[in-house]
Amino acid sequence: MTRGAATVRVSQAQQLFERHHDDVYRHIRTRVRSTALAEDITADTFRDAVHALERSPQQQLTSGWLCTVASRRLADHWRAEYRHENAVARLSLERPTDDLPLIHGEVGQALDAMPVRQRTALYLRYVIGMSVGEVAEHLECSVVSATSLLARARRRLVAEYHLFAPEFANAS
Repeated sequence: MTRGAATVRVSQAQQLFERHHDDVYRHIRTRVRSTALAEDITADTFRDAVHALERSPQQQLTSGWLCTVASRRLADHWRAEYRHENAVARLSLERPTDDLPLIHGEVGQALDAMPVRQRTALYLRYVIGMSVGEVAEHLECSVVSATSLLARARRRLVAEYHLFAPEFANAS
């Protein structure tokens, strides 16, 4: 790509943003309560538009196209939120691995040997995909405590795994 082509694309993206930002933002803002979410989806929509312009610089992106992309982004957000909430709802703090597919072998044995709170923290962070802040909120502790809990849980998992799979003890 030449410098001139890049300048044209930046100019084209900037014009697109200036012309359609308010319409796209309003389109999403009327569908969500959160201003931050509306801003995030609007930003993602224009990022998608820039990628579309990179693939096909001559493509004319309309307000309708942008609103369709924004609606799809919002639907994706709602689907992810629904999956996240269902996974958390199924989670039992007493026995968090009951709802998980059975994990066989040494990893499963190592997880079963761990304290419930550590196993829960690992499940929330790495299986469900929660942020550390969300893990902290779910476990009703501070972010610092959740960070520390996750670090201890990772170390414990490695230690327990080495007990059940000693052939890997020297590999780490």
